[in-house]
Amino acid sequence: MTVAYATGNRTAVQPSDYSAKSGSLSFPAGVVSKNVAVTVKSDTAVEPGETFTVTLSNATGGATITDSIGVGTIRNDD
Repeated sequence: MTVAYATGNRTAVQPSDYSAKSGSLSFPAGVVSKNVAVTVKSDTAVEPGETFTVTLSNATGGATITDSIGVGTIRNDD
């Protein structure tokens, strides 16, 4: 089973806060979660935590997406 994923802006904006990422994830039978590593850009501005989304779509192989949007938080790194 596979699903497509893509990051999206919320309060964090690419390319200044993080690097956009998209692709597909393969899930063996019985596996219900996977990690997606997103590169965060460092800066010297003091700012509150910022968020971005990871959206899942196009499930294949009989997979069902029950929650298609996850939220990642970039904590202040300054």
